Amino acid sequence: MPVFDVICECGSAECMEPISVAYSDYEAVRADSLNFIIKPGHAIEAVESVIKHEEGFEVVRKSVPVPIRIALESDPRG
Repeated sequence: MPVFDVICECGSAECMEPISVAYSDYEAVRADSLNFIIKPGHAIEAVESVIKHEEGFEVVRKSVPVPIRIALESDPRG
């Protein structure tokens, strides 16, 4: 299973922490425009909820209108 590094997709513009993840896992998460992979502990509870804990990363889902709109509008898969 191919693994690659992605940059943490948390809401901090300064965060550049790499996350090693299997390509298939990343694509499964990002198949939904509202789901993102972040480093554990990087969730911003005011705008997202942790929906899954994995070794080395968490999956969050945007949960308020403005971040939802931005996520949907900026997703190249959409």
